[in-house]
Amino acid sequence: MLIVTVRRFAAASVAGLLITGGFTPGCSPPPHAVTRVRPGYVTRTNADAVVVFVHGIFGDAGSTWSNSESGESWPTLLSSDPAIAGADVYVHSFRSPAVADALSIDELVEDARVAFNHDEIFVAHRRVYFISHSMGGLVVRGLLRRYRDFAKQVPAIMFLSTPTNGSAMARAAKALSGNPQLASMADRGRGDAYLNVLQRDWLAAQFPIASHCAYETRDTFGERVVSEDSALSLCNQAVLPFDGNHIEIAKPASRSARVYAAFSDLFRASESAPRDVPTTRVRSTGVPVPREVTVACGAANEGTMDFTLPADVPPTNVVTDVAVAIAGASNLKAYDAWLSDRRERTARVGYRLVGVDGGAQRSCGVTGKAFVVATFFVENTVTDSPRVGQYIEQRTVGDNSPTVANVTGNVTIILDPSGTVQVPGIEGKSSTRPDAVTRGRSTPGPGVNQTTQGANSPAIAGVGGSVTVQVSRPKGRRGKP
Repeated sequence: MLIVTVRRFAAASVAGLLITGGFTPGCSPPPHAVTRVRPGYVTRTNADAVVVFVHGIFGDAGSTWSNSESGESWPTLLSSDPAIAGADVYVHSFRSPAVADALSIDELVEDARVAFNHDEIFVAHRRVYFISHSMGGLVVRGLLRRYRDFAKQVPAIMFLSTPTNGSAMARAAKALSGNPQLASMADRGRGDAYLNVLQRDWLAAQFPIASHCAYETRDTFGERVVSEDSALSLCNQAVLPFDGNHIEIAKPASRSARVYAAFSDLFRASESAPRDVPTTRVRSTGVPVPREVTVACGAANEGTMDFTLPADVPPTNVVTDVAVAIAGASNLKAYDAWLSDRRERTARVGYRLVGVDGGAQRSCGVTGKAFVVATFFVENTVTDSPRVGQYIEQRTVGDNSPTVANVTGNVTIILDPSGTVQVPGIEGKSSTRPDAVTRGRSTPGPGVNQTTQGANSPAIAGVGGSVTVQVSRPKGRRGKP
């Protein structure tokens, strides 16, 4: 019993060096009431960007980010910061006890995936920024290396004292605690150690993610929890030396704090960078041109014919090749076709058809036929519009949802009682086809009220902003349409 008690006391002592709480029991209480957020969204408007906080070992959604001196919480400060331009704020949390058993870091990756899918982090938002403290950075890296589609939506990550090369403190603590997260954060070993594999996979993925890192410059209770070289490994942006310890680095007292300002600056720089630039590519298309040829029973039909690319193919399209084939052959004993000559938009094709034998009377009463097909392969330059429609919000009322294409800004579409689609105005800058709204009849259904979000928005393509579809009513009419 004494051994167990000493073991737990030692583990709790080590936890005191790594714990991310607001203040240590037994010390003076904080001078201000501490703002502690709960897991989940602090603010949610389904903005294009969301900032996701991920705490470290022995931390939680509230204590990790709350400053006991000022009473402020980083997620709360961020959610009301006008410089962040209306981004949503989300706080992820998981169980990480100081002594008891818990999920491993690799299992926390799956735990985060389930939480993020449930809360539509990567569905309701186009860009996802992470602020991760200590072990939280390992969870984030593990998530993105396993689910590469998520990584495509992550412009930047801020790693706060993440032990990328391990922590000597964790190596000492793992012998005193049943929490397996400590074992994974021990100093890097060789071969298949968790941190070794994570680093190799991250480097091999070559993510274009801006990795910003900050490291502690002071000891925590007399010990350096994460060394500078471990905190800065895998970083590809300018680093921030933080004048404080492992606990304080995640608790800015105000928006003027260096660590807060560092994230604010990287966020604004990333959001103002050009994105969704239209790309130009070459597309190859096959255009078949058929011509019917017939032949009498027991006879042969041989000759040449000229094929021309249809006039509706734009003159800017370049013919790169022509393929010749016989299709739909019937009542033929033999047939063949070949390319005889090719010019810019024309082709000369040779052919030979032989009808079936007519028997002793040289007459069988059937006609042989086939289609000689010349397929023109053309290449044209295509400019792809930015794919932003996947992440818009759409509210539709009625049976049909009009199609909106290549429009930026907020769009309101009104279906009047006659069913005509009206577009009263488009706010913001219009792109190449601001009039590309399907105009025609739509039948509003009685009692139909559909709300969709994210990738499941029907019939919407290339729209940035929100789309509202309403049904107007003539004066004096009551009830739902």
